[in-house]
Amino acid sequence: MALVTNKQALVIAVGLAVGGYLLYRNRQLFNPASRDNVAYWGVNQFGQELADDEAWTLGGWIYDLYHPHQDWELNPEQAPMWWKLQNPQYLN
Repeated sequence: MALVTNKQALVIAVGLAVGGYLLYRNRQLFNPASRDNVAYWGVNQFGQELADDEAWTLGGWIYDLYHPHQDWELNPEQAPMWWKLQNPQYLN
């Protein structure tokens, strides 16, 4: 008893060939190093809608999360006291 019939094998082969061709033609959509990949584009579009900011990116948000002092220099009244003590030029 065969695992698949000849017709089923032909359909599978054609499906794999068409899928491989489409993947090859759209390889930038799946390339993790590309800015055009689906995940990068999708996450940034979703974040831009949530933040209502056209320039929002996931990488920029992560940078801001781990470098809050960058924003405090531009807006020192929102900085915590421990940061102001380390940067006395911003003390009121």
